Order: sequence, then C-alpha cells, then structure tokens
Amino acid sequence: MVSDISLDRVKGFFMGLATGDALGIPAEFQSRQKLSENPVTGMRKGGIYGKSAGIWSTDGSLTFCVAESLLTGFNLHDIAKKFVDWLYHNYWTADGEVFDVGVIVAKAIQRIKNGTELSEAGGNDEMDNGNGALNYTLPLGFHTRTLSISERFIYIEQLSSLTNRHLRSIIGAFIFSEMAIWLMRGGDIDIAKAYAATTQTLNDFIKERENLQQEAAYYQRVLDGNLKQLPVESISSTAYVVDSIEACFWCLLNTNNYQEAVLKTVNLGEDADTIGAMTGALAGLYYGYEAIPTTWKSQVARKDDIIALSEQFYHSVASHTSTN
Repeated sequence: MVSDISLDRVKGFFMGLATGDALGIPAEFQSRQKLSENPVTGMRKGGIYGKSAGIWSTDGSLTFCVAESLLTGFNLHDIAKKFVDWLYHNYWTADGEVFDVGVIVAKAIQRIKNGTELSEAGGNDEMDNGNGALNYTLPLGFHTRTLSISERFIYIEQLSSLTNRHLRSIIGAFIFSEMAIWLMRGGDIDIAKAYAATTQTLNDFIKERENLQQEAAYYQRVLDGNLKQLPVESISSTAYVVDSIEACFWCLLNTNNYQEAVLKTVNLGEDADTIGAMTGALAGLYYGYEAIPTTWKSQVARKDDIIALSEQFYHSVASHTSTN
C-alpha cells in the first residue's frame, strides 16, 4: 500500500464532489445578491431544473465515468465510450436523466460519437474555455502523481482534450490537478501550503515551457500566490475556466472546514454546481469523508454507489502507483 493517500481522503474526494455539486444545483444561475437574501445552508430541492435535494449533475457523472474507467488503467477510448454512454444512455446519472449539460461538452461528445479522433474532439476556440473538464480530470491526478511533472501534463492534456482542448483549458485542468495532488499528501501540508507548493511548482514548469507562457498568463492571479487576499467583489463564479479556478481556490483559502468552503462557494452563485463540485472535491480530499456533514451525505443520490466506487478506486490507486 502507498502511504501518501488514505481511504478517508478518497471517499472524501468523491462524496465531497457529489455533495458540492448537489448543493450548487438549486443555486445555479442565481445572482449573488439574491443568494445573500436567501443563502444555501444545506441540501434543498428546486432550482431551474426542479430537482430533488441531493441530485448531482454533469460534473459528478463525468468524474465517476473517468474514475470507473481508471480502475483498469488509463484508456482514453474507454473513457470516451463512457462519456457517450452517459450523454446518450444516461450512464452514471444521479436520477436516470442527463441534465445541465454545457454546450461545449455536449458538442465534443457528439463529435466523439460521430467518429472524430479523440485528440480533436474537444472545443479549441477562444470561446471553448469553459470549466467542463476540470472535475473529471481530477481522478487521473491520483494515478499519475508519482510521475514527472512533464508526464503528468501529457496525461491531463489527453484527457481534457476530450471536451476542452484549448491550451488555456488544459493548463487550467493541470493547475487544478496539481493542487489536488498536493492536498492528498496530508501530514503538515495544509491548504495554504498546498497552494504555495502548487504555484511554485507550476511557475517553475511554465518558465521552462515557452509554449505555455502566453496562455498561462491568464492565470496570473492564481499563480502569483496572493489569491486569498483578493476581495470577494473581484471573484467571479462563471463557467469560464479561469474564473472557476479562482473562485474555488479563493473559497478554500478563506475557510477552515468542508462545510464553510462549499457553502461559501455555492453562495457566490452563477455556475454554482460545477464550482461547488470543484471546491467540494478538494475540500473533501483535504478534510476527509468524516468532515462532510452527515445530514448532507445521507441525502446525496446514489450514495452507496459512490462509496463503493471510492473504495474500488482507493484499492486501485494503492496497488498501482502510476499508469504504467
């Protein structure tokens, strides 16, 4: 067994993501002002989709598809097939229905279904820099964490490109994955130290890769290491990949437990479910499964399936320290 990861953290990651996703669904597309008047304080039903409390969306589905595929190693074609099964046959959905699918992701999976080469399936336009790949690339970080940073980047690039292949999106997925790798180590690595280590590692990596520097500049506020000090008014919570990472990291850095982090995130409004899932995943990974409020966990759709996948994934990661 490897010593840098625990079952509690892996379960916290998966359940934390699903919980954050479900908490964000009723707040999605709501303004910050409206949420300040009626903030999310726990699981609630409703939202623009009229879903029951505890239902998670695209972010949970795609992440679980990737994690399930990784149980037998990294196979991009198998992951792509699962994405198609999800969109067209409701595979790994919370309640048997696909909903809240972003246009960028939907078009990419449609291209996959129609036979487009996987390396060219994702959107590559300036306007395709959404946050659709951020959550589902995280499980790959568990599998590649012992590889070199250059190798880790190549894997994330391949996976992100299924839906979001613009370099800005790929860099965003890599930043997000690297933060998760630092958080999973535990010990004396708290969130602030994980963030500092992430920015230092990435700045060194980007400095050596001229082809990344122009697009990496869009993440200046993240990579300069001072994100925590920014006022909330300067934090946007849109589906733009840069905004999403800034909002997630800012909420993690300005809270002290899972509950505070996720509620702060979803009450920013706008793309509350995806960014809620992002913060929930990282907070769950860091604070652990037991730190997620029991009343929330008990309402999460397909809780037993998520826990079973978490346990399988943990044992897979523990017995295979890389994708080789």
